[in-house]
Amino acid sequence: MRILGRIAGITAATTILATSAVHALSVDGNDWRLSLSGTLNVPSLGISTTISFSNASVTIVQTAPNAYQLVRNLPAGFNPSTLTLTGNINPLNTPATTIMVSGYPLVEVPADGILQGLPPLRLNGVTAVANGDIVGINNAVQEAYGPRVWRIVKNGGTNFVVVGNVQAETSPNNWQDLGPAFFTINSWELIRPVPEPASLIALGTALTGLVGLLRRRARR
Repeated sequence: MRILGRIAGITAATTILATSAVHALSVDGNDWRLSLSGTLNVPSLGISTTISFSNASVTIVQTAPNAYQLVRNLPAGFNPSTLTLTGNINPLNTPATTIMVSGYPLVEVPADGILQGLPPLRLNGVTAVANGDIVGINNAVQEAYGPRVWRIVKNGGTNFVVVGNVQAETSPNNWQDLGPAFFTINSWELIRPVPEPASLIALGTALTGLVGLLRRRARR
């Protein structure tokens, strides 16, 4: 009975590990492209305008089955020059992800860095949260943490950016407080190429070689 109990325990543990492995997903890669659209609102200035961009290069560095960092190099003049956001994956049921940055103390924006005509800005206390569904998974390509994820899109969860206080440089070294700013994220998408499975590539290569051989024989 003890032997049967041990076998049952080992079987149960193996099943749990296998299930966990199946649910793990891989997002690691430097080939991601980010598209985003949203509405910027600065109440003190009466500004409400749409900001959008497409196909911005993004790198995702995966550090664990359910954790990663999303790295975006900012344009010249921004400080910090690289924005790093923390991401978490929930692979159960409908695979989803939460990406966030909390309490960036200061982001310096050069003149015209967000909208044309704006002076240099300082964004104090930046908090950002984005929630998305993982809608593209290539199960035929297995990477370090599981099947390759190739597309993530915004879902109905929390998606916004808040700046605690915006400061504008009205004259050299003279910064004026403008109060908080809010950026509502209307849509966003992370996408990258879908590689062909190695088996399909090998099959395609073999078929190409076969066609070439048949053509050469036909010419003789």
